[in-house]
Amino acid sequence: MEGLKTDKKKGITNSSVETRIKAFGMNNVLSRPPKTFCEIVLETLDDFVMKILIVCAFINLGINLIFEEDKLLGSIEGLAILGAVVICTLVAAINDL
Repeated sequence: MEGLKTDKKKGITNSSVETRIKAFGMNNVLSRPPKTFCEIVLETLDDFVMKILIVCAFINLGINLIFEEDKLLGSIEGLAILGAVVICTLVAAINDL
């Protein structure tokens, strides 16, 4: 309390307020601007597991579209993985708003 030149029982005086503002600054918390929805989505997609799922989905799509006779049937698994990534990303982003 001695460093701040304050009395434990009385507190500060009205006459010392201006000098305290000059010495220590205003007692305000600066607020950050809120994140946009796109920033939150990109943060969610930056997760390691999401990256693995996206890579696996594209590998699955590539292999099945090249080697599968029925292209539509072969692409269902990869599209399902991508759909799960989209749903998880949107749920997480909406939850963080």
